[in-house]
Amino acid sequence: MKLGYEVEGKFIGIKSIFLDVTEMPKLDTALSDHKVNQIYISDHDNILDLGPGPDSKLAKYCGDYVVTVERTITSKMVLDRVNVLLVVDNPSFWDLRPNDQIKFTKQNNVYATSVRDMTHTNPIEFTLDVSI
Repeated sequence: MKLGYEVEGKFIGIKSIFLDVTEMPKLDTALSDHKVNQIYISDHDNILDLGPGPDSKLAKYCGDYVVTVERTITSKMVLDRVNVLLVVDNPSFWDLRPNDQIKFTKQNNVYATSVRDMTHTNPIEFTLDVSI
């Protein structure tokens, strides 16, 4: 579990606790010890239930914190106040040039963006977090 400032995506600059989904049992203690605005959970194995309901482990945090969950798969059943950062791992991305584009499509629904319009985070920025 780490403490630092968000350096990627749309919440750049907010004080955050970064944790792996396996560290969820320690989250309440960490939040009582550290004032943050975001809880950022890495869940690449898609273990955490993001939906509403009695089994939701995230609902109690959504009123007081920005909650971001990083995953490789998601579904339509996600709590309204949980932000999903979908991880798409395709090695070809790193060969694209700034004016090249990325396209996501399903039937005739298309989302596209150019590489230059994306937010880039330099690897050095991730070294500023402090382990807690």
